[in-house]
Amino acid sequence: MLEKVPSLVMLDLIMPGLDGFDVLDWMRANPQTRQVPVLILSSRMLTFDDVKRLEQHALVTFHSKEVLSEEETAAAVHRTLFDGSALPPYTSALVKRAIAYLHQNYDRPLSRGEIAQAIGVSEDYLSRIFRQELGLSPWDYLHRYRIKQAKELLTRTNASVIDVALQVGFNDRSYFSRVFRELAGVSPGEYRKLATLPRQAGKPAPQVTNLREGEPRGDHTRESSCMRKSISRGSGKS
Repeated sequence: MLEKVPSLVMLDLIMPGLDGFDVLDWMRANPQTRQVPVLILSSRMLTFDDVKRLEQHALVTFHSKEVLSEEETAAAVHRTLFDGSALPPYTSALVKRAIAYLHQNYDRPLSRGEIAQAIGVSEDYLSRIFRQELGLSPWDYLHRYRIKQAKELLTRTNASVIDVALQVGFNDRSYFSRVFRELAGVSPGEYRKLATLPRQAGKPAPQVTNLREGEPRGDHTRESSCMRKSISRGSGKS
């Protein structure tokens, strides 16, 4: 990395034989990579201790895997490379604290006011900085994160749909099913059939189309050609 300084680093906090936090600390300890933007894309459930480690560093954005669509992830890369609208470190830390709060409390009913109060800011201010950093509102993020967790439960457990809904913070089965279909493109029951039958036959689970985005969604977010072009254009910058 020191031979040719990249325009952007995409980092996972969970890597075989590596600690993503240590990689970030190493980057920021080297003058050549201290100002390189870092986009973290990880399945790690963020804790407040994690946030304390991340908020020491500027130009670091955290995204959860399977929360953004491919187009949204590519847009996040483009924003990081070209927009120059990164939040100041303290303000970015507020967004990360909000993400950690959602990760730690998604399994119970939450209100917009509670989330903002937990971070120590107003609802409007939190929504504004959250959207500027991640491209969506805290409430949209919470819905997507809950549905991500619901998919895991539908695939790996025999819990009923209403039990799954309750475990991810929904009190109303109909509302849960409506949000699930909006984000996943199928009902919770249909998703379970699509996800579990191939596993029983020893085959990989099929992709499920997100009707709102019109894109195939698998178990992991894949790098899109648009994203690769953005990184390529950024690498050509002096």
